[in-house]
Amino acid sequence: MVKLYIKIILSVSFFFLHGCTENTEKVELFKQASLQEILTIGGESEPLDGTPVLSMVFDALTDGYGNIHLVDPGTNQVHSYDMNGSYLRSLGGKGEGPGEFQSITSLTVDGENRLYVYDSLLSRLTVFTIDGDIYDMYRFKTGRNIINQIILLSDNRIAFPLIIENKLVHIYSLTNEVIEKSIVDTESVLQTGDDLAKDFMRDFPGRVFATGDGGIIYVPLHYGGIMHLYEETQSGEWHKKKEITGYRKIDPALTFHLTREDTHDRSHLSGINPFGSGYVHYEFHSVSFGLYQQNDGTFVHLSYEEAGDEMHLVVEYFNIETMELQAYFIIDDLNIPFFPDKRPVWADREGYIFIADHSEWPALRKMRID
Repeated sequence: MVKLYIKIILSVSFFFLHGCTENTEKVELFKQASLQEILTIGGESEPLDGTPVLSMVFDALTDGYGNIHLVDPGTNQVHSYDMNGSYLRSLGGKGEGPGEFQSITSLTVDGENRLYVYDSLLSRLTVFTIDGDIYDMYRFKTGRNIINQIILLSDNRIAFPLIIENKLVHIYSLTNEVIEKSIVDTESVLQTGDDLAKDFMRDFPGRVFATGDGGIIYVPLHYGGIMHLYEETQSGEWHKKKEITGYRKIDPALTFHLTREDTHDRSHLSGINPFGSGYVHYEFHSVSFGLYQQNDGTFVHLSYEEAGDEMHLVVEYFNIETMELQAYFIIDDLNIPFFPDKRPVWADREGYIFIADHSEWPALRKMRID
């Protein structure tokens, strides 16, 4: 098992958990809930309407018109559907020419409903119009690094998580093709001082979210109930404003097992020990799948936590002005096994949650909390 192989595999099929949690939630914020399926895209071996057969769903989002766009890494394409699930078009395909891709690792949309598709192997960001035409392309000068997420900021800037010189989040100017600022000290968000934790974050640095008023929230991938809010001053400097506390703290959210064998019964990820002989096995107890803004003045955080031999989806709602936790749901009816075949990839502004289903016939499922 080599680390590069692990990195490629996990950038296509995120994350596996199991372990122990310490429950510190406020009981009055807990709400009973279940998920109801509203729409399914895919899930068939031969769709009757001629739409694409999905090999996998890596990422997905909705635009301002309610159209659904999903990334299929098997074909290096972005497939688009209307709000009712009717197929519209496919963008891309394997290649290096304009509009082609080698490895799509991030998908986002702007206020003009333009799609931004980032390819880590090509270090290229391609912008498509709502009709699927190429609007612009940007080459990144960040070295041979895999960037797993980008978010859009003002003034033709983006932000992305990646460890560079001990900083975790970087503000990049598309106009000047340069990193303008780097924020979030790596040590400040480690749950332990272990070198293994820092080494893990080099490959999986977490998630970022733009608040819409100039702020950036950073969430570690191994989520322990704490998020970190940074704000930009009028002079262009960035500072940490506060820590945002979720419904629980898990200590730790990630456990390491060192063995001489290349397997471990509690391992979700394994590799060669970078600091000695033998192997290191990573056991996830809680994993963040990102933050999403809602129309009702809240943002929602989606994560998994262990629950015996299953994983449960945790949905937390925060007031976007005060950053206080308002309510949370624990969804236990997805029947997610120890090695998960389902993961959340998007929550739209109307409150619908999109689940990538990697069972026998991959699908994207639009679901509503009841």
